[in-house]
Amino acid sequence: KMSMDFGKSMTHIGALVGASDKQIAQYRKGINKLAKEGPVGPQELAKALYFVTSSGFKGQEALDVLRVSARAAAAGLGDTATVADAVTSAIGAYGIKNLSAAAATDILVAAVREGKAEPDQLAAAIGRVIAPAQNLGVEFHEVAGAMAALSLVGIDAAEGATAVRGVLMTLQKPTKDARDALADYGLTIQQVRDNLEKDFIGTLTNLAKTMKGDKEAVASLFGNVRALNGVLALTGENAGKVNKVMQGTATATGDADRAFD
Repeated sequence: KMSMDFGKSMTHIGALVGASDKQIAQYRKGINKLAKEGPVGPQELAKALYFVTSSGFKGQEALDVLRVSARAAAAGLGDTATVADAVTSAIGAYGIKNLSAAAATDILVAAVREGKAEPDQLAAAIGRVIAPAQNLGVEFHEVAGAMAALSLVGIDAAEGATAVRGVLMTLQKPTKDARDALADYGLTIQQVRDNLEKDFIGTLTNLAKTMKGDKEAVASLFGNVRALNGVLALTGENAGKVNKVMQGTATATGDADRAFD
């Protein structure tokens, strides 16, 4: 049964992704090797590889992404396909030159360590935030850190992703009320966007300070209730904890390998 399921996944890679017979042979060999390194079996690896190759990765590059995803999955981030989906989405958005598969999994592991979100839920939810974050110049480690920080105040991964996405979408496509709220304090949306590229949490914190606790003004800027709750949670009394979390995800190097070991 497992052999048939494995074969079915490999057939999908060949038929639906368009991998050649030579690549399929390479993938089979690579998967069998990876299956001996940890507790993730060939069937789960083959299923995850389908997501990886569907994202445009081929040959050894695809196997490298699969390997770090499998190690992160074995460490507790969820099933390999979920991790691979999150990792390839991040790499696809930020570019392989700016974010490697190893760096992406390190950041995910660090976010779980620094926060208290369920690992598999974090990996599954973070993909919803990646595209608008990259579009505004917000780094992947900042996205993961923000979601981890929100989890510390009882906001789960799915709701955290909604909150962060709401903040980003507000700043990407601001309403007239949002523009007016900024104008009342001598700010423009472009100034805010420029600062976002430098420091995501710092920008939100400075906005809150500039508006001097005017909750109505902040509410006008972030009209979405969940986005507003997210901003308040990230810039309020928990600022010290938030900064610690953000530092943890920003300096995540080798975290996934250590968790796997």
